[in-house]
Amino acid sequence: MGTYRFIFAAFVVILAGCSRAQVTDGAAEVARVIPAPVESQSPQPSSEATPSVPAPSPSVPASPTPSPLPSPLPSPNPFPPAVSGLLILPVPFVPQAPYAVWDELHNEACEEASMLMADAFFSGESLNAHLMEQGILNLVKWETANGYGMDVTAAETALILRDYFQLSAAVEANPTAESIRGHLSAGRLVLLPLSGRDIGNPYFRQPGPLYHMLVVRGHDPERREFVTNDPGTRRGEQYRYAETTLLSAVHDWPLAGKTKDDVTETLLRASPPVAIIVGRAGDRW
Repeated sequence: MGTYRFIFAAFVVILAGCSRAQVTDGAAEVARVIPAPVESQSPQPSSEATPSVPAPSPSVPASPTPSPLPSPLPSPNPFPPAVSGLLILPVPFVPQAPYAVWDELHNEACEEASMLMADAFFSGESLNAHLMEQGILNLVKWETANGYGMDVTAAETALILRDYFQLSAAVEANPTAESIRGHLSAGRLVLLPLSGRDIGNPYFRQPGPLYHMLVVRGHDPERREFVTNDPGTRRGEQYRYAETTLLSAVHDWPLAGKTKDDVTETLLRASPPVAIIVGRAGDRW
């Protein structure tokens, strides 16, 4: 009987040990086969949020920071800055008496010769004695037919330049050395009506013309001189006058339609200073 009890107790101990081993191994196996799915868990917010900055794609360059808009430019100066050195525009020259015939018509043709030289410059055409002579005769004929006198005012000169030559022309009151230099630097010509006896040209038949007109075609800032085409002498090509000499002698013809018999030096010198600015057709300033 004692022997049976011993065998039964040993059998129970063996069964109890196997049962504990199977539970332990089974639990471990369940933990390995069905782990907690990390990707399905909701992320827990951090107590200190750190913003993430995605790196730019290497194939798409980052957009540059736009530059601020520039400030508006100031209003342009009515005259461009004059060139710093000597300026002489290529204006053809022929005197108002191309064949040295100083009759009444050619003595009074300084305005016509000045306009013809300006027209040759802007048209790019050549000018010689024959062309100047024919040009003066044709222009005087047209002026007479259209009611102009032997001497014309600055305003009349501008009208002739516009109507006959189809150029841009305007009268500028109180011209200065700076304004004349500005027009020349912009490629425009300046025709000056003058008291002819006040400019001191030694090549004029003395005492010189009462009223005169010439073309300013350049300037020399170092010597403060204007370079002109003066049609009153055959030596008038690129003839230089001091700026102060010309500006002090600038006067408009005082009486439209009147001749020199009606005008005295005193009356002419009391007339206001003006200049005729000439540009290409369509030019504005």
